[in-house]
Amino acid sequence: MPSEIITYIDRSWLNGLTYEKLGFNLLCKTQPNCYYVIDRKRYHTNLLKNDDLIEDKKKHDIKLNEKVFRIYDSGYLKYSFTSH
Repeated sequence: MPSEIITYIDRSWLNGLTYEKLGFNLLCKTQPNCYYVIDRKRYHTNLLKNDDLIEDKKKHDIKLNEKVFRIYDSGYLKYSFTSH
């Protein structure tokens, strides 16, 4: 049996209260993650080349014209549970 369990909860869907009731401890809240939607597929910004990242308003407008959309999630909650 593991002595520690680490889990992440998508803040877009859950608030973590059930985990806290079960004895998990909140370690941190992450910042929202950025994704791009290209041809109806979602890509995390880490998977795209630096040239493809939208850094300024002008590039953002160009990408919108190319039907590349930027979306964000709500970030994650990181919890741990340690057995005694």
